[in-house]
Amino acid sequence: ITTLDLHSNRIDNAGAAKVAVFLTTNATLRQLILDENHGIESEGTKEIALALLQNSSLEVLSLKSCSVGAKGAERFATVLSQNTTLKELNLCGNVDIGDDAVELISRGLKINSSLLKLDLSSCGIGDEGCSSL
Repeated sequence: ITTLDLHSNRIDNAGAAKVAVFLTTNATLRQLILDENHGIESEGTKEIALALLQNSSLEVLSLKSCSVGAKGAERFATVLSQNTTLKELNLCGNVDIGDDAVELISRGLKINSSLLKLDLSSCGIGDEGCSSL
């Protein structure tokens, strides 16, 4: 399997943790879509992000309109500084990400050489967050 689309289900933090375990052992998945699973909050997002530190196949991750929050998004700063396979990250519609998390993400982007597309639309980013990018 190379694409797994689980958007608009009832996945919560516990389900996200199970997805994360799957990611640590899977070597074929290229695209994972978890859009509009509002039960995936910061804790679930952190688990998925940490799994990406071990995964070497995923190229596209979409968490559009979940409940990622600032703390969940901050974990992607570490991921972006170490992961070399992720090409697209969609965090659009997670209105509580905000400036502070985007500043940390921008630090990871300075080190990252693989990410080609980052969608942060409708994430509650103001002038400070924009200037950090």
